[in-house]
Amino acid sequence: NFATLEGSFRERNSFALLLDYLSDPGNKTLLWQKMAAAFAWVWLDPKKSQDTGAKQKYAYEMQENASAYRLNALLPDEPFVFGGLLDSCSSSQQFIELAAVVPQQAIKSTTSIEQMRNWLRLHICFDDRYSQDNGYEAGFNGFWWMVNLLQFLPDMTFTSRKAVHLPQKPEAVKMQTSVVVDIQPDESWAEILEFGLLGAEEIALLQSLSLPAPTVGYELQDDDGEIIAEADLAWPLQKQALIIDNQEFTALFASKGWHVAFGPIDENTLQHLSGGDK
Repeated sequence: NFATLEGSFRERNSFALLLDYLSDPGNKTLLWQKMAAAFAWVWLDPKKSQDTGAKQKYAYEMQENASAYRLNALLPDEPFVFGGLLDSCSSSQQFIELAAVVPQQAIKSTTSIEQMRNWLRLHICFDDRYSQDNGYEAGFNGFWWMVNLLQFLPDMTFTSRKAVHLPQKPEAVKMQTSVVVDIQPDESWAEILEFGLLGAEEIALLQSLSLPAPTVGYELQDDDGEIIAEADLAWPLQKQALIIDNQEFTALFASKGWHVAFGPIDENTLQHLSGGDK
């Protein structure tokens, strides 16, 4: 039943779940699709959805937690049912707010699991404003655990409070469930996968070029131990670094004998980093 299945997922971290998925992607995909739909479905709160005060509070939460383009899906004009980890449902968590939404017409006994998946709209927001608070790392870990599971829904987005209120592109990521990424299970990538430091496609690209797991957010120090520059990705043993935005840091790394590439995490930039494209 759902409780047993849910327990089997909850007891494992993101890396363990990834290894389990990679053991049999074909069959596991169907299982994860059903599990994601069931998770989202049980969060729905028909009673709160009929309460005018709760609906107003929910609308305010969505304006705080979602970008403008996403609001039409989360606050549709037609009658709808909502729920999740929300203040409006008296179920919010310290760092994570999650909203599940379906049209009212979907709430009926004849709705199949596949129909349920197609009706559901899901949005997760991580509150990254107070990184020094107790429990922040555990909350961040839990956020990515949810993203890893719920990405199997066809209409799911995730973001953070800073991204919503200090817009960057992209402000939120909508999962494309048709994309299949081949990630090789390797213990050296465990932390990067666990904390979502890189996307699945970026990890697969790095692995396809035989690059080892990098240090994410590497800080370069001068002779006095002062931080003078930062690389988005770095391989300290090889003295190789990739910088995405701050081009002025490239000269500082180069002055310390590093080979540096500047640009996005794509095949051309990584080939230049490895010396294959000068």
